[in-house]
Amino acid sequence: MGKCVPSGGLNPPIVGRNLPRTGPENSMSRLFNALGTLIQERWYGSDGHAIWDRDHTDHGNPRRHPQVPHDHAWPGGVRDENWRMPSGSC
Repeated sequence: MGKCVPSGGLNPPIVGRNLPRTGPENSMSRLFNALGTLIQERWYGSDGHAIWDRDHTDHGNPRRHPQVPHDHAWPGGVRDENWRMPSGSC
């Protein structure tokens, strides 16, 4: 599955506070706030479970998340709270 253009496509945008942990297989969802600002992107794997997040905020905690955007993996179906620099240009 390519992270930039997932083979399962892009899901309809979500306005709110959270993205679902599961979605259509090999797809990507985007979360926006009420003002239309992109907050988070989430990629789903071949089983429909989350595999990767890209957060476009510091979660209100710039000391813990100084890099925006930043990525979180979902090893074993659990979001890794350790962030890393974005991988790739998407």
